[in-house]
Amino acid sequence: MSAIVFYAAMAVIGAAIISAQGLELVPTVFGDGLNTPRDALLGAGSGLAVVLLTWLTRNLPAVRRLSDELNPLVAGLGSGEIALLAVTSAIGEELMFRGGLQPLLGFWPTVLVFGLAHGGTNRRLALWVLFAAAAGILLGWLTVYTGSLLAPVVCHLTVNFWNLHAMASESTPPPPAEP
Repeated sequence: MSAIVFYAAMAVIGAAIISAQGLELVPTVFGDGLNTPRDALLGAGSGLAVVLLTWLTRNLPAVRRLSDELNPLVAGLGSGEIALLAVTSAIGEELMFRGGLQPLLGFWPTVLVFGLAHGGTNRRLALWVLFAAAAGILLGWLTVYTGSLLAPVVCHLTVNFWNLHAMASESTPPPPAEP
């Protein structure tokens, strides 16, 4: 559960960066409220498109190697834990990157930082860095297009929820601890 604490801290830091820029948190997240259903549907649809792309490429050798690297991180997680992780990571990362850093650094620098935050210079995670950067382009565009964080949060949550479930189903749970 340390990941939950990490993402909660990221959300608080993101909210602080938003506030430090003189922006209000609720309008940053929800926009003017007039397009909330549209933005939520746009986020869910975009997220499902990313999940479909992930599923279609799952048997490519490079994707398999990345899965083998990442799957143990979610081994043994149940549906409730995956849902909580998907929600907290989506909210925390979107408040930080799209809400706080994108207005401060700009679109492309935020894409770069977001990509690097998902593996840095670890060569074994290079594909994940590229995937995260591509996702960062989509999430950043959703933010610009809708004027709020709702669509990118819903998109991010959708991607994480379904992909974490897929990863957990492919992984072997760790052996029980000895008494």
